Amino acid sequence: PTIGGLFPYIPRAGSRGAYFRFHGRNPDWFNSNGSERYNYDYSEDDLRSFAIDVLEFHKRDLAVFVFFNNCYMGRAVHNALLLRDLLGGA
Repeated sequence: PTIGGLFPYIPRAGSRGAYFRFHGRNPDWFNSNGSERYNYDYSEDDLRSFAIDVLEFHKRDLAVFVFFNNCYMGRAVHNALLLRDLLGGA
């Protein structure tokens, strides 16, 4: 989430690959308990912006790994499947 003191989202790749890990953007993360911290469902607009970055690294012939850790109530699976669809099933 965009919270003061946290690192902003800045996509960067290494020499051979890129790694994305999405925990969610729950602004109450620090005040939530347990799995509730990961209670966030990315919007399609959020995922479209991430898809642009994923495709950019893929075009550079880099290995790209994407992990969703917003696992509350199956949101990670839902978001991963939607991102896959946005990427054209790649």
